[in-house]
Amino acid sequence: MARSEPQGKIPCVNDKSSPISKSCHPSACIEPVMPITVSIVEEDARTRDSLWQLINREQDFNCASQHATGEDAFEKMRMAPCEA
Repeated sequence: MARSEPQGKIPCVNDKSSPISKSCHPSACIEPVMPITVSIVEEDARTRDSLWQLINREQDFNCASQHATGEDAFEKMRMAPCEA
């Protein structure tokens, strides 16, 4: 007879040291992820600031810099590159 998991629990398949029959909360099985670093290039200051605020609210993203022109972004991002 197959062993059934308690209701509401999901087997933890990421824990290599324990058998799959052990259970854990799904969020406990997810490994932490480094945030994606981005830079904003937008000439309108209000839009640029709004985008910065939206991006930095998210755990998965980090806004490293903001620039009014592509030329400014190109010069400054050579010293501190970002991922997107």
